[in-house]
Amino acid sequence: MLTILSFLPLLILLSCLLAFKMTTGRAGALAVLAAILIAFCFFGLDLLGLTVAMSKGMTLSLYVLLIIWSAVFLYQLVYEFNAIDVINQNILIFIKDPFTQFLLLAWLFSSVLQGIAGFGVPVIIVVPILIHLGFDPLASVAAVLLGHSWSVSFGSMGSSFFTIALVTGLEQQSIGYGMAIFDSVAMIMMGLMVCYIYGKWEYVKKGMVYIIPTSLVMILVMLTVLYLKLVSLVGLLTALSGLITMYLIYCLQEKQRKKVDLYKGNLTLAKALLPYSMIIALSLLFQGFNLGKYSIAFQYPAFVTGLGYEVAQQSAYAKIKIFGHPAPIIMLSATAAILVYKQSGIWDREKFKNVLNRTINSSASTSTSLVF
Repeated sequence: MLTILSFLPLLILLSCLLAFKMTTGRAGALAVLAAILIAFCFFGLDLLGLTVAMSKGMTLSLYVLLIIWSAVFLYQLVYEFNAIDVINQNILIFIKDPFTQFLLLAWLFSSVLQGIAGFGVPVIIVVPILIHLGFDPLASVAAVLLGHSWSVSFGSMGSSFFTIALVTGLEQQSIGYGMAIFDSVAMIMMGLMVCYIYGKWEYVKKGMVYIIPTSLVMILVMLTVLYLKLVSLVGLLTALSGLITMYLIYCLQEKQRKKVDLYKGNLTLAKALLPYSMIIALSLLFQGFNLGKYSIAFQYPAFVTGLGYEVAQQSAYAKIKIFGHPAPIIMLSATAAILVYKQSGIWDREKFKNVLNRTINSSASTSTSLVF
């Protein structure tokens, strides 16, 4: 009986989402309410136990929410001040072949964006670029949705990964290597799927020259970054290494020797890439100086339920490393970007207000869903 009751909140959540088409926030709230009532009525949970359990849930949410809000803020910042447009335009300058453009943008550039921000950003950014280049709208949407799906596990600066690690309590590297195996297979399959969407089996064969060597490099980078325990950078560095590798293969095939003029706009390419370069540099720097001892953690007392189940005391629950958690690194990089924008003469307070408003609008629903 108790086993069936313990599954009931999960069944309510799934029913609300799948059968009644509720929002994740509302479905989650109903499931939490059901869990509280069941815990009080059948599992002997008292007020202290409820307070501790709910507080632990909020603490776990805080760890991930800091990543989500900072990542979305940085993305909205670089988007509002046209840094993303500078990056997009330069990719198109470097690559002229339509098939290579389609594969690189849908499979790799979208995955880079997933590693940085996630939450629909790859679709919002890459699909319009593909359509603007003259590709079929339906094919563009399908290719991007499938193309970046392999990178979701480590995307959004590792927010999904950290959620799994916090909830399960398992060692991060062991989880990471297991996820890397699935991602390795998925990245190859999704690359082939993008080729198939572009031109059926003919282009699957043609795309092999890109997909196999590029995937091998990405797998090696993914495992190396996991070994170095730079989990928040796994998605970004893996996809970025693939993008660079594929471009080098393209250059070797096309034998490009002609010098190209970079697109500048209001920012140079170097300035547009600055915040992401800083994220990588600061992550490596903080890891190298072993600054993990500086952290914020939460203490929770032990308690016993009415059924005699003992919950142990937690002296350092969901520890947030000040120089290891992705959020401080992202915000430092965002601050550097703001200083560069001011120095370049493009800073605008109204634009910054737009950044804050869009950050709140983009993150609010996700935050509600995550809390519940």
